[in-house]
Amino acid sequence: MDLGDNNSIVYEEPFADTPEKKQERVERLRHAHSVQIDTGFAYYRNRSNESIASELRVNGFDGVYYCVISDRGIIPGLVGKIQRQNLTDPDVAIGLQADFGSQAATRRKPEWRETFLQACEAAGVATTTYYEFALRSEVFTAPPVLKELRRQGESLQLIFDQRLGSSSPEKMRQRLLTDESGRQYILRHATLDGNILIATLSPIPSVGTVLRVPLGGLTDDPSVRFGVSADSEEIDQPANAILENTVISLPVLPENQF
Repeated sequence: MDLGDNNSIVYEEPFADTPEKKQERVERLRHAHSVQIDTGFAYYRNRSNESIASELRVNGFDGVYYCVISDRGIIPGLVGKIQRQNLTDPDVAIGLQADFGSQAATRRKPEWRETFLQACEAAGVATTTYYEFALRSEVFTAPPVLKELRRQGESLQLIFDQRLGSSSPEKMRQRLLTDESGRQYILRHATLDGNILIATLSPIPSVGTVLRVPLGGLTDDPSVRFGVSADSEEIDQPANAILENTVISLPVLPENQF
């Protein structure tokens, strides 16, 4: 194997690389986006499996791992070396794990994660995973983001990208949601399940209706944060609140079948 420069790897037989195979690996890397979680953390307590799964889904992940593996960094040429030594089948995807939140010192921003993906592509890695999802930087520095509206029987789920503060149901009560025609829907009652507000609306909107949802003042939940070091600027950081007058428009999706 010829390493060439730091950003290219040329494989020798028996693993015959081609531009088509390289592009296929890149596509698998982009679409096999998984994450590792430790459900012993407070962040995952007192919420349903649906809540945890939905948060992973709306944040763009399609796989999850529960084991703990330390991050050893990216070693240029390692993937090709493993394949050339016939230690793995060349058709088997090789993955790499990074640590973006197990401790305050390893908490990564989205920009770092994109750089990580690019480095994995250059190294020939076919899939990636991260540890620890619950402790990503957004949980400490950003307010919740509404990602989906979804019917659940005669209720409407408001699915956010992270856990909400316990006062969220009361803050949302009696708020008016409107559709594109100006029709109003009163939020009569809501319960909280981690990152999901389960709301009773009058009337209940039909699937496909685009709703404008006022969200100003809702916050995340600082009580379930974990892993903040004593010298970190994040310690004792207050709740992150959605700005007043924030309104998000989303279509109502059908009830989940999974």
